Amino acid sequence: MQDGNPFGFKDHRPFTGFSDELVYGLAQDGRTVHVSDVPSGLRCDCRCPACDRPLVAKKGSKQLHHFAHYSKTVSCSYAVETNAHFWAKEVLERERRLTIPPIIAEHHGQTEIVSPAKVYTFAHAKLEKRLGSIVPDVVLVTENGTQLIVEVHVTWSEPEVSTSYE
Repeated sequence: MQDGNPFGFKDHRPFTGFSDELVYGLAQDGRTVHVSDVPSGLRCDCRCPACDRPLVAKKGSKQLHHFAHYSKTVSCSYAVETNAHFWAKEVLERERRLTIPPIIAEHHGQTEIVSPAKVYTFAHAKLEKRLGSIVPDVVLVTENGTQLIVEVHVTWSEPEVSTSYE
C-alpha cells in the first residue's frame, strides 16, 4: 500500500462524485493516460474516452487533479462510469488476480456452499473488446487462454437526510 491507497499509486477520489470530472483520458495515439501523467491545460492533448470530446487537465492547488471537458455547454453523462472501468482495468492488470465469491444456495432455512470462493490468476486484461455480440467491460485471460468476463457495475446512492424534531 502506497500513499494510504490499497488499490495502487494514484488518487481515484475524483470519480467517486456526481460530477463529470475524469482521472483518465485518451492521448492522441489512443493510449489511456492518467491526469498525473500529462501536462496541464489543453496541452494535455487528450480526449474523453466516453464521448471523444477534448479534455483539459486541471492541476491546480485547490482541487484534486482531474480532467474536465473543454466545452461546458455539453455534459458527458458517462464520465463516472468510464473512470470506474479504466480504474478497474488498471487494478486488474497490475494485480493479475481476482477473487470470485462463493456461490451459496439457500432453501427452507438451510444453506450450502455450492462453489467455494476461488482466486483466478490471469495473464492480462482487455478493456471493452468485442466478443461476438457482446462488449464486456473487462476480459481477463488466463495463461491457458480461458477468458473470464468482468462487468464493472457503478453504483452510488443519494445521501440520507435525517430530520429530528424536539
